[in-house]
Amino acid sequence: MPHRSVKVFYIIAAVLLIGIFLTLLYRPIETIFHEQDLWWMVPVMSSITQGHSFFENLRSFLFDPYPTLYGDPWMNTYLSSVLSILGFQAKYFIFVSLALHFLCAFLLYSILRKLDLDFRIAFFSALTYLTMFIHFNYYTWPMSAHHLFVLLFSLLVFNLYFETTKRIDDNRNWKYLFWLTIFVNFLASFCQITILMLPAGILAHILISSKDGQERLKKYDIWLPLFLTYLGYPLVRFIYVGSPHLAVFLRMGFEETINAALFPVILLLGAGSLFLFRGILQLSCRYRPGKIMRNLCIAAIILYLLIFIAVYGRNDLVSPSKVKLYVSLSPYNIIRPFVIMFINFVSPLKAALSINSSLAYHVIPLQNNIIAIMLSLLFIVVFMGKYLFKHKGLIVFLIFYIVALRWMRIPTTILFSRHFLYITPLFSIVFCCSFIYIYDLIVDKVKLKKIAQEIILILIFIGLCVPNILAIKLEMFRGRMVNTFLIYDYIRISDTIKRDLLALGTAGPIKADDIYVEGIQPMPFKEYDWPGASDRRLAYDTFRYVFAQVFNDKEMINININRPGPAGKLVYRVKGTKILDGKGRNTDKSGRPFLVSYILRGYKQEDIGLITGGRDLRDWIKDIVIYYDSWRPGRPVEKVKYVSSVINDEIDDYDGYLSRLNQGGKSELDR
Repeated sequence: MPHRSVKVFYIIAAVLLIGIFLTLLYRPIETIFHEQDLWWMVPVMSSITQGHSFFENLRSFLFDPYPTLYGDPWMNTYLSSVLSILGFQAKYFIFVSLALHFLCAFLLYSILRKLDLDFRIAFFSALTYLTMFIHFNYYTWPMSAHHLFVLLFSLLVFNLYFETTKRIDDNRNWKYLFWLTIFVNFLASFCQITILMLPAGILAHILISSKDGQERLKKYDIWLPLFLTYLGYPLVRFIYVGSPHLAVFLRMGFEETINAALFPVILLLGAGSLFLFRGILQLSCRYRPGKIMRNLCIAAIILYLLIFIAVYGRNDLVSPSKVKLYVSLSPYNIIRPFVIMFINFVSPLKAALSINSSLAYHVIPLQNNIIAIMLSLLFIVVFMGKYLFKHKGLIVFLIFYIVALRWMRIPTTILFSRHFLYITPLFSIVFCCSFIYIYDLIVDKVKLKKIAQEIILILIFIGLCVPNILAIKLEMFRGRMVNTFLIYDYIRISDTIKRDLLALGTAGPIKADDIYVEGIQPMPFKEYDWPGASDRRLAYDTFRYVFAQVFNDKEMINININRPGPAGKLVYRVKGTKILDGKGRNTDKSGRPFLVSYILRGYKQEDIGLITGGRDLRDWIKDIVIYYDSWRPGRPVEKVKYVSSVINDEIDDYDGYLSRLNQGGKSELDR
C-alpha cells in the first residue's frame, strides 16, 4: 500500500474517473431505446412472466423449454427481474449491467491483491478495465448479460478460491470458506456453457502452482467437488431441453439436441474423465515427466491454438473468410487480439471513428500498427518474465484469453465489442504490470521524489482512461441509428404525437385509452423467425414500449393501435412520412426533419460526418438497409423497406425545404 499522504491522490483519481465515467455516460444511457434483440425479448419475456411469481418464473426458466435465451437461467432471471421491479425501458437493464460492471472491476482489484501484486498494479488494472472502450457494448447492450454473468461469477469464485488456498497454505481454518466457494461455484454452473472457463482456470492454477506431484494431487483431491459440479445442471439442462447455444459452441448445428437417454452415458464419461485425470496425476508422481515432455506439451498447445484460430477464422459465422491458410496459421494471430486492444486503449477516439456505423453490434475492425505490435510484444515479455511465473494465479486470466479466441475469429474482421470482456482483464493486468515496471525503471534513474512519481503515474493513467470514456460516448452516439433502425418509425411517430399533444394544450392528464394510432407497421417477428413469431400481438408491443418511453409514462403501453377511434378521442393516422390527426391535418410542422434531430441529438449539424463516417447521409442509410437485408438474403423484409422509404422521404423533404429557403443553395445535409 502507498503511504497515507500518497493514498489520498489515488482516492481522488478513482473518484474523479468514476465521476467522469458516470457523468458522460448517464445521458446516452438514460435516453437509449431498445436495440436489436430487445425488440423481441421485452415483449416475449413480458408475456412469459406476466401473472407469475418470481419463483414460478425461476422454476420455468430452469426446467421448461421456453424459447428465450440459450437455456441460461441467470440471464432469464436478470431480464425478468428488471422487467418486474424497474420496468421495460432499456436504461434500466443497462444501469443494472453497469452496476455489475463496476462490481467486476472491484473483484478484479481484489483478486490481484490476493495474489500479492503491487497496490498500484491492482488499482490501475481495475480502473483500466472499468473505463476501457473496446468492450463497452457488453454492459450497454442488455442482451450481453449472459457474458457478463460468466465473468462476474468467475471473478467471484476466483476471489473465494484464492482466499481459500491461501488459508490452506497457512494452516488456518478454511473449511467454511471452502464450502462457500463450492456453493458460489454451484450457482455459477447455471450460467451459459462458457462458464467452463472457470474450472479450467482453477485446474490450470493447480497444475502450475504446485511444488511437486504429491501437492498437485492433494490440491486436485480437495477441489474435486468443484469440478464435479459441472456434471450437474449444465448436463441436465443440455439433455432435458437441448441448448442451441451450446450446440453452436460445440459446432453441432443450430437445431441439434441430445436424446435424454444419453444423459447417464455422458454423466459417467464426465465423471470417469475426472477420475482418469486423477490417475494420470498419480502416475506423474511416480514417473516425473522431464523438460522434454513439458516442452512437447507446450508446443502441442500452441499448435492446437493456431489450428483452432484458423478453423474459426476461416469458417466465420457472419461472412466467409478468403484469407490464405498460411495467414490463418500465423503465430501472430495468438497475440493479435492483444494488439487490437492495445491500439484501442491508447488511441480510443480514433478507434471509435474507425468503426463502421452502418453495422450493428459495434464491430471492432482489425488494425495493424508496427509500433503497437512491438510495444505489445515488449509488454508481454515483461509480464511473463517478471510477473506471470511469480504470481502463478494469473494463469486463470490467461485461460480466459485462450478460450476467448473462439470469438475473435482472427484473421477475419468479425470482432464484436462485447466479446472482448473475457480478455480485457488479462490485457489490463499485462498493460499495467509492464507499464509500471518500465515506469519505475525510468523514474528511479531520474531520481524524482516518491510523491512526484506517484502523481505523474496517476496523471498518465487519467490521461489514458478519460479518452476511453469519451470514445464510449462517441460510439453510442454513432451507433444509435443502425441499432434502432427497425423502430425508427415508432420513435418518430411517438415524438410527433407527443409534440402535437403539447401544442394542443389538452386540459388534464391524457390517458392511454383516449389515444388511437392507425397505420402502425408490425415488427418483423415472423420474417426473422424471432421468438414469439406465432403471436402476432407481440409484433405491436414494441411500438407500445417506445410510445410509453417517449411519453415517460408506463401506462401509455395501453394505447389503441390500428383500431378506428370514436368521436371525441385523440386519433392519429400514419401515412408514409406524414402523421395526420383526426381531421386529416399534418401534425409535423417543423422544417427540420426528425431524422436529423434524432441522429444528432444535441450535436451540431457539421458533426453529422462523425456518424456517417464521411459518407453522404443517403448513402449511409442505404448501407444500413443493405445490412438489414443481409439478415434474409434475397427475401426483402417489408418493415425494412418501409423505414427506408420514410427516411429517404424525410431527406427529400428537407433538401427541398433548404433549397427553397436558400434560393437553390447547397443542401445543408451535403455540406
